[in-house]
Amino acid sequence: MAILLVLEGHFLNLLPLEAGRLGVDVFFCLSGFLMSGILFVNSQPLPTFYRRRASRILPAFVVFVLVMFGLSWWQGRSFTGTELLATLLFCGLTYRRSRGFGVAMCRSVISGP
Repeated sequence: MAILLVLEGHFLNLLPLEAGRLGVDVFFCLSGFLMSGILFVNSQPLPTFYRRRASRILPAFVVFVLVMFGLSWWQGRSFTGTELLATLLFCGLTYRRSRGFGVAMCRSVISGP
């Protein structure tokens, strides 16, 4: 249902309300409900929970980023290794906004100590 609302808000815009925003809200509510059920009802330890989530999310994220950067390179768009690394470390938006890296973690990881 959440995905359909988001798609309706992006492509059709037939409903007299902000369907895309409502879809995102529904997604976050369902996601929070499911995660809290895993954590509290099943009593799964927090490190195990995050390890399992990372093992599912990070491989797909890395493949997605590499494909997008590969397609950009193939189309002749230039980018730096620093931009690729900033994107992989979730610092890409901070890197683009201010080439000075407003976030300390990004500054130390990308440009060195």
